[in-house]
Amino acid sequence: MVSKSSTADRLPESSGVEHHSCVEAVVALENILGRAPDHEGGWLEALRGELDELATALMAHFEEEMASDLYGSLAHRAPQCSARLEELMDEHDEILQRLDAVREEAGQLSDDAELYQLRELNAHAQMLAAIIRRHEAEENEIVMRAYWQEIGGGD
Repeated sequence: MVSKSSTADRLPESSGVEHHSCVEAVVALENILGRAPDHEGGWLEALRGELDELATALMAHFEEEMASDLYGSLAHRAPQCSARLEELMDEHDEILQRLDAVREEAGQLSDDAELYQLRELNAHAQMLAAIIRRHEAEENEIVMRAYWQEIGGGD
């Protein structure tokens, strides 16, 4: 039997647009990173563009999470996750700083940069994508825990 909870106890609803845009930006970045860095194919310019798109999407995504009080609602629904939620909130700035560092690295390279430099940049951008994927997966896990606790009372 599904329990009825008050409106105040429900998780905040989000349009999901900012989350979808963020996921799309990570996928587009990963597509560029899956190509071998080269000088002829415009790899560096394409990477710069995808990093810019990712920056826009991530900032909107993080702002939406904060504006919707997602973390506060999740902490209320799943108090056992409060400490990890705090850590995830703190990661927002760290992720944006890492993104800025990769964007700066990409901006400092010339179009005729050495291949090893492009490969290093590729590795740094891949690490960034992996961090974002892990961050989002942990957020999703907490949302699912809170959801199951709300509708099923947990295990």
